[in-house]
Amino acid sequence: MGYIGDTTANDSDPMPMVSSTESRQNTDSSSSVNEGSSVQRSSSQNSPPIEVDKKSERKAENGKTETKSSLPKEIANDLKEAIANEYWDTVSLLLSWHRNAIKEQINDGNTALHIAVGIGLNDVIRSVLSYTAGNLDLTGIINNDGSTLLHIAAIVGNTDAAELLVRKDPNLLHTFDKNKKKPFDKAYENMQLHTIAYLLEAIEKEEKKKKDAEEQEKKKAARVEGKKKKDKGERKDKGASDEDKDKTLESVLGGHGKSKEAAADDRKGKEEPDDDRTGKEGPDDDDDEKQNEEPDVDGKGDEEPDVDGKGQEEPDGDGKGKEAFKVSDHLPHVEIGANVLVNAISAKEYEVALDLVTKNSEYAASNDEVLMAIARTFPSELGYVETLFYPIPAAMVAMRVGASPIRNIEKKKEDYEVAKKVLNLVCDKIKGIKEKGACDYEYFYRGPILEAACQNAYDVVVEILKKWPEAIMCKDENGYDIIQLATIHRSEKVYNLIYDPHFPKSDYRTKKDSSGNNMLHLVGRLAPSNKLKLSTGAALQLQSELQWREEVKKLVFPSFATKENIFKDTPDMVFTKEHENLVKEGEKWIKTVAESCSIAAALITTIVFAAAITVPGGSGQEGVPVFMKEVAFTIFAIADAISLFSSATALLVFISILTARFAEQDFVKRLPRRLIIGLCTLLLSTTAMMVAFGATLFLVFCHDKLWMLAPLCSLAFLPIAIFFILQFPLIIDLFRSTYISKFGKSSKINLNDIPFFFSKGVVRN
Repeated sequence: MGYIGDTTANDSDPMPMVSSTESRQNTDSSSSVNEGSSVQRSSSQNSPPIEVDKKSERKAENGKTETKSSLPKEIANDLKEAIANEYWDTVSLLLSWHRNAIKEQINDGNTALHIAVGIGLNDVIRSVLSYTAGNLDLTGIINNDGSTLLHIAAIVGNTDAAELLVRKDPNLLHTFDKNKKKPFDKAYENMQLHTIAYLLEAIEKEEKKKKDAEEQEKKKAARVEGKKKKDKGERKDKGASDEDKDKTLESVLGGHGKSKEAAADDRKGKEEPDDDRTGKEGPDDDDDEKQNEEPDVDGKGDEEPDVDGKGQEEPDGDGKGKEAFKVSDHLPHVEIGANVLVNAISAKEYEVALDLVTKNSEYAASNDEVLMAIARTFPSELGYVETLFYPIPAAMVAMRVGASPIRNIEKKKEDYEVAKKVLNLVCDKIKGIKEKGACDYEYFYRGPILEAACQNAYDVVVEILKKWPEAIMCKDENGYDIIQLATIHRSEKVYNLIYDPHFPKSDYRTKKDSSGNNMLHLVGRLAPSNKLKLSTGAALQLQSELQWREEVKKLVFPSFATKENIFKDTPDMVFTKEHENLVKEGEKWIKTVAESCSIAAALITTIVFAAAITVPGGSGQEGVPVFMKEVAFTIFAIADAISLFSSATALLVFISILTARFAEQDFVKRLPRRLIIGLCTLLLSTTAMMVAFGATLFLVFCHDKLWMLAPLCSLAFLPIAIFFILQFPLIIDLFRSTYISKFGKSSKINLNDIPFFFSKGVVRN
């Protein structure tokens, strides 16, 4: 068997050869290939539609299914081998030239198109669909499981292929496999969120088209009925007018019977009796009705005014007209839709979630799981550094060229904005249900606001408080409210609510739980691992824990710092016990960093000290350097001195870190400050050393070659850039955690505008 070597058709052979077997088949009788069909190719068009197999169509109309393929065995083998070897161009051509090959089951009961959809070969699908005629029934292309191509696209999440298939044959949306599953059901079972969103949209469009078509038919029928009644009314009016004329004539003539009879005969000659007066059928009326009806049915007649109002659109039986069409009438059950929405939010596919909530708000308020999922996965805002860095022009340029860090910032910003819209829509829907008296706020808001307090989802907490101020009183099964949970789970944004002047923070100065733990006992517990990992290294994690303890100390009464719980443990005892391992890990981490950096500082000190003694180019007989008057030599001297002094400083700082006592309080300010100084001076010494080295190379080797200055500078700053990229994030984290407090920031809302509360004394123990 030979595959296509040249796919271009010459003038003498409009049908390119696929294989030798295919050539023989084209010369033989068409009974073994396509009975009653022919393949036509135009010389001006490379790939026209394939003519439909008439015999197959007749069998399909009779409800019969071909059990035996009419595809030649040689072509089937060619197709199977092309698929096995992944010759997809050949597969595309074979499917385009042989109509029967499209439905041929090749591997494990799957057709070639099933395989293409499953592995995402959308170009092959697009090519084959473009070659086939418009009346191709894609619902008949099934595998052994009865799955159509759209079923496979739904299973694997191939949304692009699903769009191609639905555009070609919308009936695929409503086909069942052998398990009575539609494509949407398969997408839901495999939780392919993007495909689910597309299928919902496609179903909505198809149902909308059907609804509009039905409305148009009703309008046409109403217009026809109105015209019938109008014509009957005109004929009745005409008959009444003639009778009035007869009476007038009779009175004028004085009752002469002959004139009366003549007038009656004249009238009878002009008019046929109406059906309702004579009981006889009027053929002329029937013809008139047909003439009036036919153009309107075709939509070609002029629209007549509606006489009795029946030409207007009437509401349905439930009192709802066309405007009452709702997505929920044809989309999946609310429970399924809500589950899809929850999974979309949990997967952080906020665009999909927004699309679902917008199309059917019933999903948002079916249960509390939707708002709970938002509370668990709500994205954070841009950080302090990200907010400063994002708007600058260089960052925007980097984003457009695809720089990963900037793209991540952009995505984070977009996710936050979309998630905020989803949150607002969900809360608005819950509020609407509450106003109708159909739900209880506590059912929807209690769990989510407590979860949001644990996850530091400040926006969720604020939005719930706006809708239901009493949520501030909600407690979990252990009796903890949102501020206590924020303390335990280190949610500083939620904890900062106490800094609002209207918040009753005095309640928390003496608040205790069932075990006698005050706020200092709660903050003495070790933070959850997911919150600890937000800080770089064990030393910064311990620093964050110590900062939390210091902050809560400002809240409670001083006497509570030594209060014992029911287990006879003071807050300090709880903290020391819970953080014993973290203190050891922090000491080990900071020593490892100091040792590594001290070695680098010592090496730099040695190098630049030797370079200062043996100047480039040497010295003259009087000891004066040869390149004394050169600008490059001056640069070398200054850079070498800076490198020597800064490296020596860094070395001394790291030695002081290694000899520290590593007490708990040392991790708050002292050790992080020393580490910042050591890293900054080490970065400075490295930069100055490379500048001095570049100046030396220029003096010795490139004095008369100015063109070498650019590559020298580029190579000299390469290690500086690498060191900056690798170590600068650590310096930023150290500086931010040491000198920028995350506490004491007022909330973004004016709590006095929320009617909870505080003036009325609603929030109390």
